[in-house]
Amino acid sequence: MSGAPGSGGLTGRLLPLLMAGLGCGNATGGGGGGSECQAETAAADCERARPAACADRAWTCVNGRCTCAERCDGRNDRDDAAVPDAGRCPGTLDPAGGQVQWVRRAGGAGEDRALGLSVAVDGGIFVTGFFHNTATFGAGEPGEVEIEAFGGGWRQSDAFVARLDPDGTLAWLRRAGDESDAVGKGVSATPDGGALIVGRFVGGSMTLGTGEANETTLTGGALYNDFVARYSGNGDLLWARTVDGGNAGSPYYLWNDWPAIAAAPDGGAIVTGTFGGTAWFDTGDGERVRLEGHGEFNWDAYVARYDADGDLVWARRAGSDGDAGARGMAVAAAPDGGVWLGGRFEGSVTLGEGEPNETTLAGAFSLFFARYDAEGGPLAAWQLGVGDWALVHGLAATPGGGVAATGQWGGDLFTAVFDGGGSLSWVRRVGGPVGSHWGFGIAASPEGELYVTGRFMRELPLESVGSSDLVSAGSYDLLVAHYDGEGSLEWARHAGGFSDEAGFAVAVAPDGGVAVAGWFTMEATFGECEEGEATLVSAGSNDIFIAKFAP
Repeated sequence: MSGAPGSGGLTGRLLPLLMAGLGCGNATGGGGGGSECQAETAAADCERARPAACADRAWTCVNGRCTCAERCDGRNDRDDAAVPDAGRCPGTLDPAGGQVQWVRRAGGAGEDRALGLSVAVDGGIFVTGFFHNTATFGAGEPGEVEIEAFGGGWRQSDAFVARLDPDGTLAWLRRAGDESDAVGKGVSATPDGGALIVGRFVGGSMTLGTGEANETTLTGGALYNDFVARYSGNGDLLWARTVDGGNAGSPYYLWNDWPAIAAAPDGGAIVTGTFGGTAWFDTGDGERVRLEGHGEFNWDAYVARYDADGDLVWARRAGSDGDAGARGMAVAAAPDGGVWLGGRFEGSVTLGEGEPNETTLAGAFSLFFARYDAEGGPLAAWQLGVGDWALVHGLAATPGGGVAATGQWGGDLFTAVFDGGGSLSWVRRVGGPVGSHWGFGIAASPEGELYVTGRFMRELPLESVGSSDLVSAGSYDLLVAHYDGEGSLEWARHAGGFSDEAGFAVAVAPDGGVAVAGWFTMEATFGECEEGEATLVSAGSNDIFIAKFAP
């Protein structure tokens, strides 16, 4: 294997920073709506933007956005839909794209987050993540379910996997865990209508499929262990396997150590993650396969493939001696049965070690990407950028035989597309004046359109002529963006409240709609200024959201 196609640093535009102010803060005025909000500022731009329809009612302006008849009891429950000013509605490049079709909430009084989402062939939506103590899913629906974590305490989390119908109605819900923490990180729909999930558990064991015929208790010898499981379309556990990961890092506080999964065309599972020292893979026949790393305190990336029955087909490592190590962070399945891998490394990383195409990449804080064939043979490897903090959180195979990636680069959100040999086709990088901006999930449509979700702080400039910046309602807002196949931004939407929100996973539905899952804190408004505007209010700390947007 020669060199590293597409290397030479992150090239591409740093989008121009449009220094739009944050507006008037929080000002309240207007007529006889009886609002008891306290006026803070009477900024002229807010007064000019006040909707005419609010003339006879109270109106509220937050960051230059004006709405009518808002209650001010701290919950932000609206008695009437927001009334937009035609020139001031935020988050819109194309009024014909990205509107909220529906949004759902799940959770309880503890910390609850959705971390993975995938769309089934019939348009149903699989979601995975974690919850603490108790959580309610499908609130107000006939199938409403309240589940309790196995440990029953506030500090212990369980993993969950749920299926929603195409209209957002809860179809079924399953939990997995034990007396210590368990987290569902990724989910990928299989061709037969089922789903594969990957996650992590702490300590010696976790149980999946409790009370079912295939109830399985997994054990691991490490403090942190990854798990892989397959469910049928009806929610029945089919199989579950452990990846005993050595000293592989925190179950959910360090985002750059989580495993990832993709369904292969034959229904098998492609998994990546991080291990320290030695990793042991359950084979499916009661045996285990050992993958030796580059030292107990060096982190190595692994990539492994299971067939549809849960039997291990192969496992490979990527790392190096004497360096801080490599992390496997994202994976995608190629249409030909091959595998795309993405991760980060410090110092150097060797892929395909001992094979004819062995490749070593070097550089501090670089991203690496690789392509393997269906048998695990390395085909190409390359890096992106050198010398800046970088994370890759999502990969998606593109219809043209390439791969798209998103993540964070030096505090900015990036999206990049490579061809089948690893050459860079295009890259976009967006950042604002303060804070960090993240790309967490990416999906490709059959036509090659790309959808990215993540989060941004305070302000995010957009690249299209005539567009305005996205301005968060508080700290972090979640972001959903649509690029065409050439990298032009079609539209961008955001949603949030006065605290912390993030979109963590995205998928394209058969009808062209875009499903997104993540979390919000306290409250979050989706589809502001739209007919379908909805404000979610959490039951406690972080709650889960699942939303569907128009293409």
